[in-house]
Amino acid sequence: MSDIAIYISSKNNYDMLLHEIIPNIRFDAKFINIDDNSCEKEINKGKDICNKHGIDFIKNDGSGLFMAAKTVINRVMNDNKNIKYVYWLTHDCLPLDNKMFERLDNIVSSGQLDDFGCVGFNTIWRKFSFSKSDFLSKNLSGKYCGTMGRAVLTPVPGAGWYRSSDFEMDWSVWGKNIAVESVVDMNFMINTNLFLKHIVPDDKFKHFCWGDDLCLQFLRNNCYNITLADYYVYHDQSLKAKYNIPENSYSGAKSGDQYHFCSHDAHYGRWKEKWGFDRDWQKKMDRLPNDISNRYHNLILHDFITHNYKNGPLKSFEIK
Repeated sequence: MSDIAIYISSKNNYDMLLHEIIPNIRFDAKFINIDDNSCEKEINKGKDICNKHGIDFIKNDGSGLFMAAKTVINRVMNDNKNIKYVYWLTHDCLPLDNKMFERLDNIVSSGQLDDFGCVGFNTIWRKFSFSKSDFLSKNLSGKYCGTMGRAVLTPVPGAGWYRSSDFEMDWSVWGKNIAVESVVDMNFMINTNLFLKHIVPDDKFKHFCWGDDLCLQFLRNNCYNITLADYYVYHDQSLKAKYNIPENSYSGAKSGDQYHFCSHDAHYGRWKEKWGFDRDWQKKMDRLPNDISNRYHNLILHDFITHNYKNGPLKSFEIK
């Protein structure tokens, strides 16, 4: 029995589940589909697909991705207390290594990840790095840092990511199991026991920033989030175009696509109210102000706020 359960949240995109996800999941573990308020036609399609492929079909207890996480964790912990992590993936992001789930299961079962809130992966984001074929042909696995996490608190160049396309991330410095404020939210694992202990799911974060809010809640409770540099996933937004879904979720939401997405700006006010600073602060200032830093004194959040990325990651961890 695996210590990991896999889940995906679907909203009127079941053709992608059928053609992009199911053929590429090769791991003997519980696989759950959370339906996030699809239309009746898509719900029926989704139930049929899940039934044929041995996937549990569960209706979201609320709406949005944060509530989907709560729904799946409550379900798996009621059914099997031994599930240590749930692995969340999007419809356009999959592991590059066919054995990745088995490798993860080994380190999860060893207990080495028990104290981490979220566990993220080295993301080869097609838009900002390499195509899958180029990455593999160049034999870059174990040598290259793609997108390693989101720099929500630490000032970095670019758009607020730990990302090689924004600044130099030498493998000898960054190619480790590193602490990050927030993991890349297209593929990551959530610690089920720590979620139930520390996390208050916020249904205001339905799509955007839900992973960041989750990770910062873990940091506020002095639980690190970690990215495993030797575990690669490939994110290819262009896959959505095959199914008449906007490639960019934010742009699609901004254009009014409520069929697949939520409101594009609903998270901004909630973020400022909850965490005390603007979500897009890096566009306006070089560093978060002292009053925000002092607000999180003696917490891991403060360490990230005052960290200089030029010194490399805030912290790294030995995991075998």
